[in-house]
Amino acid sequence: MDIPLTVELRSFVQRVGRTRATQLRDMAQQHGCEMQRIRRSRHWQIQGNAQQLKQFCQQWQSLGLDTECSMVARILGELSKPAMISNEDKSAVLLQLVKENSALTIAELMAQTDCTLSEAREARSAADDDWAL
Repeated sequence: MDIPLTVELRSFVQRVGRTRATQLRDMAQQHGCEMQRIRRSRHWQIQGNAQQLKQFCQQWQSLGLDTECSMVARILGELSKPAMISNEDKSAVLLQLVKENSALTIAELMAQTDCTLSEAREARSAADDDWAL
């Protein structure tokens, strides 16, 4: 899945320092990501596809710096959003949620997973078909 993803890193240089920021920028480039300053502000952003950003975050976490954990968590949080899940995986996730909680309404399912009405209905009918067997 090559959907480009952009995550904002607020006050990046102020939090990590200029030398660390330069190191992290080089590390991002090694993973195929692009880390750049947003216009003339103090905020930065990182861009890349989901796989590149995951690899970058894993290497960043291996450095073991506590002050930067919130930034890594922010990037990983963006990656775990349901919109980043492929259609096949999304239907499996929806089906699993319906099987775990049979009282889950379609509206609740849509709110939890950010899926469409038709995807939620398909998951509900697939779960009903499984229970009928």
